[in-house]
Amino acid sequence: MAKKPDKKTPESEGEEESLEKIRNLQRELYGREESETIQSRAEEIQHLGLRHTAVPTDNEPHKPVKFKDISGEVSRRRRRIIIWSITGVVLAALFASTIALTLWYRVRQNVTPDQMAIAVEVDDEFTSGEEITYTINFGNESFVDWQEVEVMFEAPLGFEPSDTPPELIETGSQYIFPVGDLPSMASDSFSLTGRLVAEENASVVARAEIRLTPANFPSGRFDKSVLATTTVVAQPVDVSISMNQQAGRGERVLATITVRNKSATPLTGGFLGLEPTPGLELATGDPQFTAGFDPIEGEWDLPLIESLASETYTVVLFIEGEPGEQRTLTVKVGIRQDEARFVQRTGSAVVTVSASELSVIQTFEDAPSPLTVRTKQRINGVVKYRNSGTVGLKDVIITAVLEGDAVDEASLKLKSGAYNPTTKTITWTSASVPDLALLNPQDEGEILYNFLIQDPEAFAKDESAINNNVIVTAAIDSPDVRVPVGQDRQPVTDRYVMSVASDILLGVDAFYDDGRLGITSEGPIPPAAGETTEYTVRIRLGSTLNDIGEARVVAVLREGVTYTDETVATTGEISFNDRTKEVIWTIPLVKAGIGRVAPFEDFHFQVSITPGAHQSGSTISFLSRLSATGTDLFTDIELDALVTKSPTTQTASPGQGRVQ
Repeated sequence: MAKKPDKKTPESEGEEESLEKIRNLQRELYGREESETIQSRAEEIQHLGLRHTAVPTDNEPHKPVKFKDISGEVSRRRRRIIIWSITGVVLAALFASTIALTLWYRVRQNVTPDQMAIAVEVDDEFTSGEEITYTINFGNESFVDWQEVEVMFEAPLGFEPSDTPPELIETGSQYIFPVGDLPSMASDSFSLTGRLVAEENASVVARAEIRLTPANFPSGRFDKSVLATTTVVAQPVDVSISMNQQAGRGERVLATITVRNKSATPLTGGFLGLEPTPGLELATGDPQFTAGFDPIEGEWDLPLIESLASETYTVVLFIEGEPGEQRTLTVKVGIRQDEARFVQRTGSAVVTVSASELSVIQTFEDAPSPLTVRTKQRINGVVKYRNSGTVGLKDVIITAVLEGDAVDEASLKLKSGAYNPTTKTITWTSASVPDLALLNPQDEGEILYNFLIQDPEAFAKDESAINNNVIVTAAIDSPDVRVPVGQDRQPVTDRYVMSVASDILLGVDAFYDDGRLGITSEGPIPPAAGETTEYTVRIRLGSTLNDIGEARVVAVLREGVTYTDETVATTGEISFNDRTKEVIWTIPLVKAGIGRVAPFEDFHFQVSITPGAHQSGSTISFLSRLSATGTDLFTDIELDALVTKSPTTQTASPGQGRVQ
């Protein structure tokens, strides 16, 4: 009987079908000739955790294959990703919160520059010389209380306070406001009013600074500063100048200057300065030149000028140059404040050197003006004249006016012309110079004369003898010279200036001192061989006419004469060079007239001698050389003096100077 096949249940059929599908899938996945798509799919299955087994053959018994649930694995992976993401977000949030808390803590505990509030309120523009108010605002914008707070305000140059809070401490241009404690979020301010002077169109800068110590940081010190700028847009004064627009060479020119106070307050501390260009010379000694001018500073001190009032000044000048050249006089009016100077207004006027048919030129000692001369010096002068026109000029007159007290009138030597001692004028006409009767076109000539500068003892015994000038003004004129319509006749002039230099007064003597100066001489008189005797040498120094600066006196001791370092001097400093045996006396300033109208400056120093037997019967000289140098502060030349005769033991003790 044939065996019937086993009846398959639905479960077994389903299992067989699943196994078949798996076999087919494995064959496809692990076949050697798979496509790239199949290989990629196999790699994905392997990545999902499917365990692979070799494909069973028909002779091998079937073994069940275990595999993972792919969809479950994906679900579990997604859950892990979500968990890690949530964890990262939480950690990031915690980190951000930590930073925020740290920053918040620092803000609450620290002080930054942004939290140090300080500002200066002031007008952007102002008028120089008027009142201005600075308001300084400050505050604590931090969360920390401040201690030892102070606010400093540094005023600009030219500020002069008029209303100062009593609690302000003034130190120069700085004003300190001691605040003390300043709580968190508190603020305060103070104001300072005063007069501010500055130059036209200047930008004036002020500075404020706050300094503090945080309450939670007692050892710390913080500061912050700010600047405030305001601009000068108007000045309180006006200045105007009027002067002839043309003048001949050497002609005397007048200029009128007017200073007006246009502000609502009186003008104080003002000055008016003059700045002539080369070729314009100020004639400060002219009677019409307004008094009070300082030739060193080149300015006047202005008096108090009331509001809307004015002051007028007259300036006398002499012009030099070739026809067509221009000369400018610049004036400056300003205000002084302490040691600072602020120019408020400037003005200028221009004069042109005009051509003339006649010309006159002077020279002295073959040198152009200005010239430095010495006392008792003979001065040779030449006056050259010329007709540069195209027509002859008749009845020409030439004059020379000698100004100053330095000319020895008795020494004046003239080959022609006449001198009038009342007007101090030399006049030459055709009576003594025939060529002046008719000066034809292009004709020229010259006149010679000379004189002596006074001996110093002939000068006045007061301050009028200081800083002497000899000013010679030559003029030439003819009635035939054409005069422009509407103008007065003005002779052609030439001005020459000679400055008289000072002389150094230097003298020396010696004596056996009795101690009245604090230096006592000891030793035998007359001096004895082998024994030491002390003497005092006295040097005297002075200046005849002008101040002398940086004076230096050098006395060289002879061999055998010893310097004892005992000295007495009325002024200056003393030093001794033992290698060169030079006793040096330096004086910063020797005033004019010292030794002539006032006592000498004296320097005493002690020396000693110990003569030898070979010097018996002889006298001993103390110095081998004595000289002095210095700078004449008026003429700015170097001066010197030399004494060739030295004091001796005989002149120190007459009749008792020979060595025994």
